[in-house]
Amino acid sequence: MPIEHQTTQSAFEAGDYHYAAMQGDAEDWRTRVSSGLCGVLSGNSASAADIDNPESRFYNAAVQWIRGDEYTAVNLLKQCDGAHAENLLRLILKPQINVLTQVPGSRAGNGPHSLIGAIAKDPKFSVKNISFEAGDLPNAANASIHRFYDETPDFYLAEMVEFHWIPPDIQSLDCPLIGQTGDYDLHIQALYPWLRLFDEMVVTDSTEFYDVSKLVDAPVSTFPKPVTLPPKLPGLVESARDLDMVITGTTLHTYYPDKAEMARQLLQVSNFHPFLLNGFLGYQQYFEMQARCKLSIALPRHLGAIPSRGYEALSMGTVLLAPQESSIRLFTDIDEGVIPFSLADDGLTRAVEMVFDEYPRHREAARRGMKIIRREFDPWRVASQYFRFATFLAARPRSSRAPNPEGPLLQKRLVAYKGFLPSNDRNVLRSLRDDALKNWQSTPPDKHTLDS
Repeated sequence: MPIEHQTTQSAFEAGDYHYAAMQGDAEDWRTRVSSGLCGVLSGNSASAADIDNPESRFYNAAVQWIRGDEYTAVNLLKQCDGAHAENLLRLILKPQINVLTQVPGSRAGNGPHSLIGAIAKDPKFSVKNISFEAGDLPNAANASIHRFYDETPDFYLAEMVEFHWIPPDIQSLDCPLIGQTGDYDLHIQALYPWLRLFDEMVVTDSTEFYDVSKLVDAPVSTFPKPVTLPPKLPGLVESARDLDMVITGTTLHTYYPDKAEMARQLLQVSNFHPFLLNGFLGYQQYFEMQARCKLSIALPRHLGAIPSRGYEALSMGTVLLAPQESSIRLFTDIDEGVIPFSLADDGLTRAVEMVFDEYPRHREAARRGMKIIRREFDPWRVASQYFRFATFLAARPRSSRAPNPEGPLLQKRLVAYKGFLPSNDRNVLRSLRDDALKNWQSTPPDKHTLDS
């Protein structure tokens, strides 16, 4: 469930920019600024009154920095007081910002996780990535964080925390530690103590903010663009759109009762023939199928989370059904082919019927949305915005880090063969498994706790 903030100001000050942007008072400068902090490119420009307000002037400077207008950001920050403004200005004025990362995806760019390849195109950042992939700093079981750098980085960034083997001594790194999580609930037994090591956590939306802000003591902020479209999108081929809908992924599983309800409501629609695949298509094949569909649906486990399958479908001109809470509605809404729905009271059934009653109009709206979403989620743009938002967080003044009282944590992973793995190399996975078994076997029975 999403958190219900009392005011736009309380949402903004808590760091839930997604909530403030979507549900904030339209007359409040915080609503306009939150849209920019979420990486929305169009609209919501600052007014003269915003710039005259000392507090909003700082956040408008941050928005200009995230949008890539370094000149305006610097000029505004020079007019700002306070440690956050001073720290951000210092980082922006550096020739390059040095970042140590653990970010998934190949440098060639593949699928929604293309940040590490795309950020190389932004000369403002020098990024060194720790992973088990060729071309990165080679990770290893229980490796010390200090083996991965010569000069202390400006900040460290892990996205997503649950995907990686985080160095157990990460807290001894003398720079801001920023982590992002999305599958915290799937991995909570092993992940919980690691989340608490970071100085700042990032999530995509209010539904995740509601959960993660109760798991950690550190600040939590929302930023809905940690994922991208692929670097090379198929061109739009005009066709008869001979498929009503194609749904792939984990569609039938006891962990996802909402997917069963989704299927029930879809099957209630008269003369509607959805194709449901309880599995996955290859990336190219998935895009080709979406180009033939009239309609697609995004139903992530966290309803407000940015749905990568959703914006991929919209990028092919397919009308998209998305939950009312979805952060994709920051970028595109009903006039751009995104139809909000709720599963309550057969709301999905009614939404599908409404689209098919006036399909030509919604098809044209989706064509407008396709252009917007291809621009908003271009990998080079998303990577630059994401690292600039992380820089804004890294500049935040903070007190001294409280070390984990239990000392370094033991690395472990619950997922053995599905989901994101540290590597696809069986030798790497076998080595990590053997190291984990050795540690567990040497741990006394009374020390087998959540934190060890």
